[in-house]
Amino acid sequence: MHGVLLGVQKLLLELWFLPKHGKEIFNFHDKQDCVDDRLIRIKPTLNITRLPRSVQDLKYWKASEYRSFLLYFGAPVLHDILDKERFSHYLLLVNSMHILLKFGSRPNDINRAEIMLTIFCESFAVLYDDRFMRLNVHQLLHLPDSVRTLGPLYTHSCFSFEDKNGVLLKMIRGTQNIDNQIVTGVSFIQKLPELKEHCILRNSKCEEIYNSIESVTLLKRNHCIQEGIYVLGAVKEKVLSLKEQNALEKYFGYALTQNQFKSFTRIEFQSHIIYGQNYSRMTKRDNSTIEYTSEKHVNNRFGWVQFFIFYENKTLAFVQQLECQQFNAKACILSVSSKDEMEVIRIDKIVSNCMFVSHDSDRKGFVCRFPNRLESD
Repeated sequence: MHGVLLGVQKLLLELWFLPKHGKEIFNFHDKQDCVDDRLIRIKPTLNITRLPRSVQDLKYWKASEYRSFLLYFGAPVLHDILDKERFSHYLLLVNSMHILLKFGSRPNDINRAEIMLTIFCESFAVLYDDRFMRLNVHQLLHLPDSVRTLGPLYTHSCFSFEDKNGVLLKMIRGTQNIDNQIVTGVSFIQKLPELKEHCILRNSKCEEIYNSIESVTLLKRNHCIQEGIYVLGAVKEKVLSLKEQNALEKYFGYALTQNQFKSFTRIEFQSHIIYGQNYSRMTKRDNSTIEYTSEKHVNNRFGWVQFFIFYENKTLAFVQQLECQQFNAKACILSVSSKDEMEVIRIDKIVSNCMFVSHDSDRKGFVCRFPNRLESD
């Protein structure tokens, strides 16, 4: 949080776009409007707390915004903005941080991240200036050892501690006996699960009320499709278009006698949310991009979910395909372009949701994978 995001990532953005460095060869202040336009176009997923904003507001950015820029927005937005040498240099930081934040990175992956960070630090003074070789840049070299000793970076980042500070502040009422107020509040929170287990009946109205208080943002589950997968929202009748009907018939391999099905647009999939593009209330965010396996292809594929249907005891997703010319199972960001083809897949073929970042065109862009499912910003 402090070393990489508020340290190195913030420094790089200042060097690239602050007017005070305008005469330097590494400054791209004249392209700031283009960067802002690309940032504003981005529709992040729901698990990204803050929407992207202009680099003109850089001094007001929170750590979570620097995190989103480093892991997801930065590489697509800076493509063709930075010169080739500095862009490749920045990708070393992006790729290494994805590895070190990943749940269950292997020793070989950590070694690879260490090599990338070493090259990044060695080249930093050459591409920028000796005076910017600060402590935060040097400490990047120690992060792989931190992961080897303590686990992925998110397990000892300050994000969770900063979040708990907010919880503690809400426990304080007035200015008297603050220490006692905090101790009492923490004890109460720790005791709640035990009280629930002994005092509240399972599947009762009391448990429903307790869960709504404990998880205010928890979405209401409608129907359990299979373990870990739930329908969210209403299930309605839908008449398929000719294109959708053809895709469904191609999936089954025979002509269907009906074109009206029970349909829905939102699911909870293994604790993350997927919204089909047919869900019209989603305007500033996009939760439709997924990675999935295909029986006809060796590599995983990407696509935009349109909606889901129930048919013949199966739950199927209609997906508009995203073509990836250079698929890499280990890459964190991949270039894709949309195809007009619609594909139908079983819901259990979904591997994960991803983030789509447009690059000047709604038909071309980049798919960003999440390094883990446990960290929040």
